[in-house]
Amino acid sequence: MHIVLFDIPIVQWYYKVVKIPDSPTAQRELLKKLSQIPWPDEQAYLVRTILSSHSTLEEKLTVLTGLAEDFPDIAAPVLQGRGDSNKPRPKAMQEATPPPGERAQPPETHQDSHKDAPHPASPGIPNTPQGSAPGREPTDNPPDTPESPPGMGEEPEPPPGSGDEPELPNPGDEAGTPREIAKNRKTVLTVHQNNGFLQYIFEDIWKIIPFARDTGVIEGHFLFLTIRLSPTIEQTMTLSLQKRTLQPLDETLSFILRKGWKALSKSHYNLLRLIQDLSRAILAIDFTSLPYQSREIHGAFQEVLALFCVYIYLDPRLDHTADALRRAYQAMPEIPGSIGMSMSLVKRMVTREGTTPSLWNILRGVQMVRYRRFLDMDDLFSPPGGPVIPEDNFDAPLETQGEIRRYLKELEKALIPLVKKRDKLRRSSLKGNSQTPDTVDDLQLFYDFSDDLSEQASKILKGSQQGIRSKLPEKVDFSHDKSFPLILTLRFSQRCVESLGPLLSGTVPSSEGIIRLFSQDMFGFYFDKIRPLIPELVGLTEERGTDISMEQWIGLNKRTAQQLSEGDRTVKSTLETILQSLTMVRDVLSRVLQSHSPRDGGNPPPPVAPRDLSSQGVSIPYLDGVIEQQDILLGKSVSEALFFAHEVLSQFLSIMQPSAGQQIQGGLDDVSDRIASVVTNISRMGPEAYLRRVRKKFGL
Repeated sequence: MHIVLFDIPIVQWYYKVVKIPDSPTAQRELLKKLSQIPWPDEQAYLVRTILSSHSTLEEKLTVLTGLAEDFPDIAAPVLQGRGDSNKPRPKAMQEATPPPGERAQPPETHQDSHKDAPHPASPGIPNTPQGSAPGREPTDNPPDTPESPPGMGEEPEPPPGSGDEPELPNPGDEAGTPREIAKNRKTVLTVHQNNGFLQYIFEDIWKIIPFARDTGVIEGHFLFLTIRLSPTIEQTMTLSLQKRTLQPLDETLSFILRKGWKALSKSHYNLLRLIQDLSRAILAIDFTSLPYQSREIHGAFQEVLALFCVYIYLDPRLDHTADALRRAYQAMPEIPGSIGMSMSLVKRMVTREGTTPSLWNILRGVQMVRYRRFLDMDDLFSPPGGPVIPEDNFDAPLETQGEIRRYLKELEKALIPLVKKRDKLRRSSLKGNSQTPDTVDDLQLFYDFSDDLSEQASKILKGSQQGIRSKLPEKVDFSHDKSFPLILTLRFSQRCVESLGPLLSGTVPSSEGIIRLFSQDMFGFYFDKIRPLIPELVGLTEERGTDISMEQWIGLNKRTAQQLSEGDRTVKSTLETILQSLTMVRDVLSRVLQSHSPRDGGNPPPPVAPRDLSSQGVSIPYLDGVIEQQDILLGKSVSEALFFAHEVLSQFLSIMQPSAGQQIQGGLDDVSDRIASVVTNISRMGPEAYLRRVRKKFGL
């Protein structure tokens, strides 16, 4: 097992390999070096947590060397023997590392180990504070800083140009941190005063005797003047609860907790982790060797009592547990058992009627013996002053924390190209929208100039489709036709061929005589592609003119040919060919008008040819001449007619084709949805402050 550490001088990278040795002595020496690294404060607390955890030496080394990989500039010199191990370190690290030659103190016993055990945070169950199990090894989280993603312990890699990262708050300063959770858990168990003998005789004994008789949890001596926990619970707890209930439940929960972070919310995941902690705490009790005749037997149940009360406080009706298991089984069908079976195991562990006697009543009995006072379950715990399990991180094992950490890094890296694409589309959107016509007044004038079909179209109609009711209205009406793309394109294309064709690809009468403005190969190719399609378009329009609305046409454009019927493919292909030709006419005309450079005096310049577009300027002949063609262009100057033609084409294409701005907006919406999906995943996986940092980096 090894990792690569990057020792980063100013200019060049040097690659070094640090291996985790097999020898325990060498491993301890490496651990000592890792503890001597001058970690930043927020990572120092994480290192302290790992060093004091119950994890094995190799597990600690795996996590710490992984952390060192992300801080090569401060880690490499120490690990390679070039650093000053006596260099002052953050206060958190001074507390974390034992003096040279001294081994770290072993963790506290299970009764008190929950005091300092760190717990990652997670969104809580609605209206319910949460926490993690005491007495279990701390996870690989930076425990007290919600600014770091779970198990990461360092800043995520910033995207190019993101700048310096905001400074993290000092660990342990905010609510919901492991120290805060541990403190809140201490307040869950209610501390009672020991009952005086007379008060016990006159008040509580008469309630405890029926409880002992009904549950078998307590046995009385000397007419119940002395009470002790009954040894008869041993068989029920060992066989019915530990072997038949908790062992299969632990197997199921272990499976869920290994993979469930990919599918579950933090609140559901951490609730199931709490259940596993409780289950394992019960499994750790040896009921065959408990001091049943001692009033101090409660010491063996303190961890179970704390976890049990936290769980009952969080989910008294087990609704959230059922929901968490349901979601887990839906996302991971390979989980052992079933929802019903797993839920029944949980109920056997925590409900009043779970087993005979039930753990519920046994824990009540333990506290009754301790305080010599009759207690119901509500008497055992009080509402805490804050969260009692994590609210902002997954309370996952060390190995799983590493997986979450890598997953968050991948998510953040995935945002880089998406944000770049978003910004590019935003810039393009500004340009595209500036070219979109504001009105279609010129188009309507041009379109409605003739109130009937062209002569060519009329001849085609008379010779075909006889006896069939036509779906091509006889009257030309832009306000009606603009809702039907087949009708609109047919009539506009024919108007273009009749009116704009002579102007752009032929000759027109004018005050200067019969004039030609452009060579045949300038626009003629595009009009030649449109003319033969008009008969086909007439047939399609006659058959389906009013069947296809503009909304349906937009829908056809979003689908591939394989997704369309044969009839729709024909419609789409025909219209696209015509629209492409008209788009080229508009774009070429736009280039001509933008690059026009008037010629001073002399004879008129020759017709504009394609080769002229590559020169410095284009001179359009007869610009001041007046059109005498009997059409809507009559009386316009050549210059006015050309600009009118360009405007009409632009307005038509703005209706039939999504404008540049619309196309860009569609792409922008798509990439925004993908960014939102990644951010949602980051929100589900990482702490809230980490999400805020990501949003700030990428301008989300």
